[in-house]
Amino acid sequence: MLLGSQRVQPQRLRDLGFTYWFPTLDQAIADVIQTNDVEIVPFQSSGEPHTPGAEDYLRQRRPTHVLRAKTVLDTPLDEAFKFFSQAENLGLITPAAMRFEIQGGVPAITEGATIDYQLRVGPMPIRWRTRIAKWEPPHRFIDLQESGPYRCWCHEHTFSAEGSRTVMEDHVYYAAPLGALGRLANRWFIGPTLRQVFGYRSDVIRLRFGTGAVFSRR
Repeated sequence: MLLGSQRVQPQRLRDLGFTYWFPTLDQAIADVIQTNDVEIVPFQSSGEPHTPGAEDYLRQRRPTHVLRAKTVLDTPLDEAFKFFSQAENLGLITPAAMRFEIQGGVPAITEGATIDYQLRVGPMPIRWRTRIAKWEPPHRFIDLQESGPYRCWCHEHTFSAEGSRTVMEDHVYYAAPLGALGRLANRWFIGPTLRQVFGYRSDVIRLRFGTGAVFSRR
C-alpha cells in the first residue's frame, strides 16, 4: 500500500486553504540539510565586494577566508532587523553548548557600541569583544572583533525585502591565529565548527519567523 501509492490527499486542509512550507519531499529534505548553504571559501581581496565601514580593519588584519550564508525569512524587513537590534537575542541564536553570556550588562546596539561576552568552544572558555562598526537600519550592519580568538573577524549582515519576506545574508571575513597551524586548524576544526554554528543560527531564526522559501543552493 505504501509503495503502490494510493494518492491520499488532505482534502480538508486544502478546503481550508492550508499552505505547506515545503510542498514536495525534495524541498523538505533540502531544508533539513540546509547547512550545505553555509559556504566557506578562501578570501581573494581583488574579487571580494567592497565593505564600507570595515576597509581599514580588513586592510590591517588581512582575512584568509570568507563565510557566506543566506536565509529567507517569512517576515517583513523591519521585524527581521528589529530582532538583531537587541543584543540579548545573540544568546538565542548561539548553540546552548557554547554557553554564550554577555558580560557587564546588555548594551543598546548602535554604531560604535561594544559588546563583551564569554562563550565556550568545547572545554575552552573564550572572551570576546565586538564593536559595531556600521549601523544602517534596516538594511545592514557590521561587527568587528576587537579582542578574541581570531586574528581577523569582520561580520557583515545585510537585509533586503523580497515582497513580504526578508532575505538575510551573512559575509564573515576571518583569519585564524598562528599562521600555518591556524590554516590547518581552519580546515579540520574551525571551518566545520563555523558551518555548524551558522547552520544552528539559521534554524533558530527560521523557527522564530518562519520561512517562505527553500534556500537556494550555491
